[in-house]
Amino acid sequence: MKQINIPLSCPSCDGKMYSIRYDAPLKILKERSWQICRSCGFERNTDDFKRGLLTV
Repeated sequence: MKQINIPLSCPSCDGKMYSIRYDAPLKILKERSWQICRSCGFERNTDDFKRGLLTV
């Protein structure tokens, strides 16, 4: 797993977010990533977040 600090504010509490990603051990599995708030623990799937940006 990799943890990366990202310059986004949490939509719940305006805290700082970080991204977690893990590499799939098999090629048939998809790599997954999600964003978590350091303050309140709010979580969201990165793919859902990207889809939301593209539909606005």
